[in-house]
Amino acid sequence: TDDKDRSFALDNLSKCKSDMQRMKDNVDKILSDNEDNMLCFRLMNSAMFMQLWHNKKDNQRIIIDDDPYLDENFYKQAKDNIFPSSPHAAWRPFQLAFILLNLDGIIKHPQDSGWKKRNDLVDLVWFPTGGGKTEAYLGIIALCVIYRRKMYGEQGYGVAAIMRYTLRLLTTQQFQR
Repeated sequence: TDDKDRSFALDNLSKCKSDMQRMKDNVDKILSDNEDNMLCFRLMNSAMFMQLWHNKKDNQRIIIDDDPYLDENFYKQAKDNIFPSSPHAAWRPFQLAFILLNLDGIIKHPQDSGWKKRNDLVDLVWFPTGGGKTEAYLGIIALCVIYRRKMYGEQGYGVAAIMRYTLRLLTTQQFQR
């Protein structure tokens, strides 16, 4: 079984290297070479930060008690120490990897104009409950919505994503977040 385990490990390592190359290509060809795409990526990160900031109970109290005017300066001054285990709000590595892997599913890769290569792939986030899957999905959905509206104006409106959770309680909990 040592040869079987070694073969399995080498196959997984090869797939990891392939995914790493996909992420690198997506960053190089989709984000780095295009200001509009990079702006959409940055807006997605800003939207996710705002969502995380507003989701923290202490921050919700600040908004209710102080009733601040929520403008650009409000968010520039907002503290990003949202999570007790981390000094700053940040993507978990698998979340960012999922988003970078799927850039070419939202924005056409210049070397895959027919999206034929991309349509051969399905990326799945497999992580325990509470691990951050929803944020990874919401990040890519936010990017999709922002990109469509930026690039296509009113033609980019409408349904951009459909999510389905099979457990009703989980759906309710995710909606409350």
